[in-house]
Amino acid sequence: MSYAMVSGSGDPSRVAAQIVSGIGFLGGGLILKDGFTVRGLNTAATIWCSAACGTLAGVGLYAESFVLVICVLMTHCLFRPLCLFMERRATNVYHYAISVECLPDIANKVRQLIMDTLSFDTDVKLNSLYYKEKEERIMVYCDMETLGAHKDLLDLLVSRLRSQAGVFSAGWETRISLHEDF
Repeated sequence: MSYAMVSGSGDPSRVAAQIVSGIGFLGGGLILKDGFTVRGLNTAATIWCSAACGTLAGVGLYAESFVLVICVLMTHCLFRPLCLFMERRATNVYHYAISVECLPDIANKVRQLIMDTLSFDTDVKLNSLYYKEKEERIMVYCDMETLGAHKDLLDLLVSRLRSQAGVFSAGWETRISLHEDF
């Protein structure tokens, strides 16, 4: 809404106040906790800056709006690659996938063994544990993330799983997780 439309009887600060509260709710809804990380901060900040640019243009401050747009674009273009580089170097969150091929009779036992082994470590977060039928066998999949590398724990778990009667194969792999925040 342009200031020129309400300049006779309106107050532009009232319009700006409604924009601030509305964008605050939108931005707050974009910020999510995902495991050990918080996602959506850049998106929320970008929406906030876009609202500020629109508010400035609506009040008739076109030059200031243009300067803000240029600053936001430069910030994204220059600092985003730097932040991604620093995040990759500083993060200690690892993503792993465990897969087990077994008989249908022992699928629950396999699931319980995975949960019992992982439940004692507070640095482990179990993201998902699910089954898929594969002919006359069951595939049990476990996706997890850890703070720090826990390869010894995963090797222990896989060796326990392989020792179970009815387990045909068990293994783990590191998952590459590209969490882009746009």
